[in-house]
Amino acid sequence: MSENNGLRQGMQIAFKLGTELTVATLIGALMGYGIDNLLGTRPWG
Repeated sequence: MSENNGLRQGMQIAFKLGTELTVATLIGALMGYGIDNLLGTRPWG
C-alpha cells in the first residue's frame, strides 16, 4: 500500500509540473503575441 501511495504522489508531481510548464509557455507566447501586436512589431524582424 505504501508503494502505491509513493507512486501516486510521484505521478501527481509529474502531472502538476508538466501542466504548469505547458500553461506557462502558452501564457508567455500569448502575452508576447499581444505585446507585439500592440506595438506593431514582429519577432525577429
